[in-house]
Amino acid sequence: FVKTSKTGGSTVGALLYRYGIKHNLTAALPDPLTSMMLHITQQLESRFYFEHFDKKFALQPTNPLETFLTNSAYHQFLDSVVYSGVQRWFSMTSDHGLKELDNEFDLVMITEYMDESLVLLKKMMCWTFDDVIYHSNKVSTRERQPMTRPMERVLSEILVEDVTVYKHFNMTLWRKIDNYDGDFDNDLRLLRARRAEINGMCERENNAQEHVCKFLSYDVYHYKK
Repeated sequence: FVKTSKTGGSTVGALLYRYGIKHNLTAALPDPLTSMMLHITQQLESRFYFEHFDKKFALQPTNPLETFLTNSAYHQFLDSVVYSGVQRWFSMTSDHGLKELDNEFDLVMITEYMDESLVLLKKMMCWTFDDVIYHSNKVSTRERQPMTRPMERVLSEILVEDVTVYKHFNMTLWRKIDNYDGDFDNDLRLLRARRAEINGMCERENNAQEHVCKFLSYDVYHYKK
């Protein structure tokens, strides 16, 4: 599993650690390999506020990310904030690189379709629904501001490779869903029902020491200790 920044990697990483602890496994590079991707606009928005760039640049609270991307006064700082995750994570720049990634990764999960991705992971790994129940980690409580057309245009011009790779693996995900061995819609319903059941149980009991609830609340870094 390749943990990528601000794409839900902590959530899935914690899920994998829980499976390893449950089955007394030793962590190693897995085969098959999986990775995570998030749409570039959502990924940048998440990282922008997580790293407090709005405060560092003393931006007005209305829509600070829009001001940063579209106001020429801040363009000299764009390179330090807006950079390619694809180049940092995968070092690919061409269609040939995309084919290499296709060969290397058996599954690239899309954060916006977390549940759908986990149904595919469950099938691929021959796991149970309980093995892919998750708790969303590091979720910001900040109200999302709208991503305007000018903002998207700036990002698309800077992050050409990221857009290309995201579109490729988004299509790949849905192709895997179309070719799913079984009743995908039913498995998706079962996963969501089981997750709602477990999360509801944890909320009702409100007991941080309860085994399942405690493990669900852990971030990936808890398991590394």
